Amino acid sequence: MLQQIPEFYQVESCFPYGECDPNAGEAKRREPYYRNHYLLPEGSDLFLICPESSTETHIVWRKDGKVIDPTRSAPGGHIIINSFSTLFLVDGSGFETSGNYTCYVDGIRMQETIVRFISGDSIKQAIYRRHMSYLLYIFLLCAIFYIGGLIRAFTRRHTFRQINWDDKQAEDKPRLLEVVEEE
Repeated sequence: MLQQIPEFYQVESCFPYGECDPNAGEAKRREPYYRNHYLLPEGSDLFLICPESSTETHIVWRKDGKVIDPTRSAPGGHIIINSFSTLFLVDGSGFETSGNYTCYVDGIRMQETIVRFISGDSIKQAIYRRHMSYLLYIFLLCAIFYIGGLIRAFTRRHTFRQINWDDKQAEDKPRLLEVVEEE
């Protein structure tokens, strides 16, 4: 289960702080070029590739503002950076691997990804609540039509065919079968 929530930003040639001169050119960029949000169940894996990176560029990954050292990422750990500077989040769990992961390419903040790992129970509760709302909607719809049918039948009760029960009881006497012999 993966849920990605994109965020869009308007790019302008200057910042709104102080004087804004449109002819001044672009100022130093403070926001990342790419932003992603991931909401994942516990135990799932995620790998992040830094966009616009190559083997010649210097890539730095940060988690919540702290530099992730690629030499200290052990194969048994939860956060691994390979030789191509791809970040692997293996067997994600709650607070340990959740956080804000930022990729810098040659000192420029290129991508910011917010990753949250939530427990499977909360996902199941959300699914249960959603299905209960669907069932409530269907139940209310059925109840409205059922009550509408009862009201319609009650208002048109004088147009129903009348049954005389005394005649019906006389007709319900058992009939004897007659055996006819052929000659």
